[in-house]
Amino acid sequence: MENAKQGLQATNLSAKLSDLSAVNALHAEFGDLAWPVLRRQYLALGYGEGVGRLTRLLETGDFSREKFAADPVDGVRVWLQGFFDDRGGAMPEIWVEDNTVFLCTRACKQCLTIDAEFTKPVAHREICYIYCRAWAEGYVQAVADLFPGLVVHYHNVDSQRAGPEHDCVEAFQVVAP
Repeated sequence: MENAKQGLQATNLSAKLSDLSAVNALHAEFGDLAWPVLRRQYLALGYGEGVGRLTRLLETGDFSREKFAADPVDGVRVWLQGFFDDRGGAMPEIWVEDNTVFLCTRACKQCLTIDAEFTKPVAHREICYIYCRAWAEGYVQAVADLFPGLVVHYHNVDSQRAGPEHDCVEAFQVVAP
């Protein structure tokens, strides 16, 4: 049932607008104090989704602990790619450079927050940082926590609305023990 999905699991605008209404209400009531609270919420939502997906993959035998441990950079890439493949809808580009996995939404064409901005008075950078980026950070951390010594540094490389050609990019630097 699509309408029951929230966060990055949702692929339709009405579900996203419902979530963003809550973001907007908290920000309207508490101002900038709301951002750290919202970030923790979306980190937890991503983490919860990561654990849920991992348990499903373990039940079907589709997750290999040994394969992930042997190449954690590719493991993070596959982990992210698998989420977007499972979810469908807006598909970012995902690639690896050295020990960093990049996730890029080209020209923001597939970003549902574009439409949401027209109905909610919250800037794209804040929506992206809390709603999408914090969620993705939590999602990757769920699997990283199962490999002691593995650290994944998350960095929002760029998320802004500077014209129709602008890309949103985040990076996950994987530091293996």
